[in-house]
Amino acid sequence: MEVRGYKVTFSNEKVCIWKNNVKDAFTLGFIVDSLYQVDGNPLGVISCDTTLQSELWHWRFAHLHYKALPNVR
Repeated sequence: MEVRGYKVTFSNEKVCIWKNNVKDAFTLGFIVDSLYQVDGNPLGVISCDTTLQSELWHWRFAHLHYKALPNVR
């Protein structure tokens, strides 16, 4: 998300996100039992599209290091 220009903060028991101006920030979720939980549908809130197969498999394998991924064509 940082690559796309978004900023995220974790403070005051909530997580907020904004793109250009902190005044446009909105609350994404709250802390529950020491973990932050996203409100609503997280797939609709946090989504990223890519055409790179290596990036897709990096995510699918729980952020496995790129050098450890098999060659994907």
